[in-house]
Amino acid sequence: MKIRQVVVFILILFSVESLVAQVKTSEIVSKSDSAKSVDKPKVSYFKPKLTYLSNAVYNGRKDSTAISYLSPAIEYIDKSGFNFSASASYLVSGNVHRIDLFALGAGYDFSINKQWNVSLSANKDFYNDSSKAIQGGTKGSLGVDMTYDLDIVQIGGGAEMMFEETNQYGGNISIAHSFDFGTEDTASWSITPTFNANYGTQGFLDQNTRRKVKRKNQVSNRKNSVVTNIIGSTNAFSILDYECSLPISFSAKNWGISFTPTYSIPLNPTTTITKTTNYQNGIQVGQPVTSVDRENLSNSLYFEVELFWKFDIKNKKLKYIS
Repeated sequence: MKIRQVVVFILILFSVESLVAQVKTSEIVSKSDSAKSVDKPKVSYFKPKLTYLSNAVYNGRKDSTAISYLSPAIEYIDKSGFNFSASASYLVSGNVHRIDLFALGAGYDFSINKQWNVSLSANKDFYNDSSKAIQGGTKGSLGVDMTYDLDIVQIGGGAEMMFEETNQYGGNISIAHSFDFGTEDTASWSITPTFNANYGTQGFLDQNTRRKVKRKNQVSNRKNSVVTNIIGSTNAFSILDYECSLPISFSAKNWGISFTPTYSIPLNPTTTITKTTNYQNGIQVGQPVTSVDRENLSNSLYFEVELFWKFDIKNKKLKYIS
């Protein structure tokens, strides 16, 4: 099974490359106000930021209650294209407030040509053992994202390997168009309607369910309790959700703010087989009951707000970098 997943991951990379190659050969001569290729910054700089996420929705999946995070972070963006980041996510929803996640990241951004941009990333995640986030079992990830700018539209694709108890694989295909207003020397606005299709394996859902069951069993009285064990679940490679988002951003010389509402439509619910056993005075009562549960999916509307600053480490005049 692992060999099959690795092959699928490699095929994703080649399919995205093939898609971009086909697009490159098409003759598009019209010009518009869409986003241009992302050039490397002319100077290296630090980028502290503060982000609020209204609900931790992951590939269309979410907890039964909203999980909202307030996340301070700092990034270092080097003019060579390398970048490094560190962040902490503080749980602000519900009755319990705590730091739910520490994350470290590194990446490298480069352009193959004026239209084709590539981003490589590696992340290490440290989730609280009590986290209810759907991706709370993730220990880290490796990913690659590519975009090709056709002037009238940007086509993107990516692939990701997520490290959990059982490694997971995923990816996405996106279409976006950016409307830019203003100038870099003063201030600028950007509105970017975006459509994403996310796909991948579903093992992260199984592991999230296992964490919930484990916590429930740990707090139960073993003499008089209901003990649930998971004996099987689906882990198919499939489309997980469609997302429509509308990032709106404002950037001045050394600071900026963005607002990104997203509407997610989940697909392909997973199926979990569980076995429940009743105990009274420490003695099993009756035979275990096996049940098949189908994931209950619902559409989600959530948003993210980010406020950031930029500091040139050479202490020169800051220049806006898109």
